[in-house]
Amino acid sequence: MEENICEKNLTVTSKNGLFHRIKTSLLKLFKRDSPIPETSFEELSTEATIHTDSAFRNYITNIENEDTLLLKLQKQYRNGDISEKDLSQEDIQKLSQLFDSQIATLKKSIQAREQNILKYREMINHNNLIKPT
Repeated sequence: MEENICEKNLTVTSKNGLFHRIKTSLLKLFKRDSPIPETSFEELSTEATIHTDSAFRNYITNIENEDTLLLKLQKQYRNGDISEKDLSQEDIQKLSQLFDSQIATLKKSIQAREQNILKYREMINHNNLIKPT
């Protein structure tokens, strides 16, 4: 066996490596024929991180759901499906904040485009001055 490894320049892996740990954990996961052994501290800590990760994912999806609901409400308001009388004060405040943030974003993008246009104008003017006609 060792001759094969040396001939083909293969590396010997140890049982402490990452891939061995992944392999054994997957084998344990899919091989549930035997009774479940007692969990160690490492397994408990990984379970805790999984729970916190899922809680974080749920928190993010809740934020995304609120944002998408607010955007749908904005679209309905713009289409005229909903009037101001139909909205609560909280919805009106959220919509006004959304409008303000969208306006600020648009102003920033307009300023960036104006700067790009000014750069192009300067380049064109500079190129026209250099080239003999």
